[in-house]
Amino acid sequence: MNQRAKTTLFLGLALLALVGCQTAGPKNLAAAPAAQKPVASIATPPGVTLQATRGTRSPAGVVTPGPFAYADPDGKLAYIYDKDSDAGRAACTGPCAANWLPLAAPAAAQPAGAWTVALGEGGQRQWAFKGHPLYVPREVATGPNVLPYKTCVPARDASQPAPAEFCVALFSPSAGLMAPDGVAVRNLANANGVALVDGAGLTLYAFDGDVAGDGQTCLAKPCDRAWTPLVAPALARARGQFSIVKRADGTPQWAFRGRALYTYQGDSAPDDVTGTGVDPRWSVMTLSEFPTPPDVAIRRVAGFGTIWVDGAGMTLYTQNIGGDAPMRRRGPGRIPYAPVKTCEADCRQSWRPLLASAEAQATGFWTITMTVDGQRQWAYRGSPLYTYTGDARPGDLKGNYIYNYLIRDANGQVIKVTVGTGRVASELPTFWRPAFPY
Repeated sequence: MNQRAKTTLFLGLALLALVGCQTAGPKNLAAAPAAQKPVASIATPPGVTLQATRGTRSPAGVVTPGPFAYADPDGKLAYIYDKDSDAGRAACTGPCAANWLPLAAPAAAQPAGAWTVALGEGGQRQWAFKGHPLYVPREVATGPNVLPYKTCVPARDASQPAPAEFCVALFSPSAGLMAPDGVAVRNLANANGVALVDGAGLTLYAFDGDVAGDGQTCLAKPCDRAWTPLVAPALARARGQFSIVKRADGTPQWAFRGRALYTYQGDSAPDDVTGTGVDPRWSVMTLSEFPTPPDVAIRRVAGFGTIWVDGAGMTLYTQNIGGDAPMRRRGPGRIPYAPVKTCEADCRQSWRPLLASAEAQATGFWTITMTVDGQRQWAYRGSPLYTYTGDARPGDLKGNYIYNYLIRDANGQVIKVTVGTGRVASELPTFWRPAFPY
């Protein structure tokens, strides 16, 4: 066979292969991801919690919430030390260590993503984030949720004059992200993490495949599709971990870490994540996930929203505690009655605490408190959690808006503890409600 014949045969085989790929392409491309789905980093390891810091109020009265910061299990904010240069060993020793304690890492702690274990004075193990060992002050005179020292993130601006020796270790999952216009980062409680959203605050989902096989290209109007591609401007260019892919109709689409981005037609408001579980090829584009205790999950309840449930799917409740004033005066002689803010005695017959094992450790927004009889109990954002004995099956919400109150006599002595239902929530300083992720 001469060279010309060989060339002709080769081109013919290549053309046949190309035609075959184009015929079956969309189905195969959808099944074979173009980029491996990355695992979102954990926000905090065991023994490290997240605390909201003090916000600010403008002259007009507008309150801006403070950022989240890393903290120890008791809520003391964690700090970074400017003089730490060795990622594996803490520099705060001697007199420094007398005032600044290492944020202790458990004996069995293992590195996870940006989290590593450093050695402090005497070989004590302490958590380090992005190579920066973390410390907590021995004494916090102004409370655990304020910022008494300079705030900074691990990558500080070196041009700042005379940086403070210690600065608050802020939780900043969007640091260095280089997001394009129309893309932002949001704490998505319903997705239990920090994720990407579009300009309207709607959740962005990532596709585990090639856009040629997503089935969402519309060549005619009207267009009915479940997943709407996040279109990039015609003159947009890749930046950071954001790239641009071309769709079948030539439309440019934003992608993050190699995965094309979409919104879902069922989401109508910020924090909606109704696209979760609809199609395994799409998932919320989460940057950082908040850890949860074992056998605790988020469940959507029709007509109610998302709530925390236990391992059996039963609703978890917490007390919505308001002011200290009595709800109202009641009965002959207008005897006062006041809300019950602890759960003991009669209360425990109806409300069962969500218990934590002896080995469990606080992490993220989850901390451990003690019940009146000395048992370890899980608390979410500082509120202890319970199940209600009146709920018979998963999805029941019979404990909603139940309130316990004390009736006292004219001398202030407790006459009895009783239970009420059906009141308007705004009238009650204290009542039981499902525990919401937020």
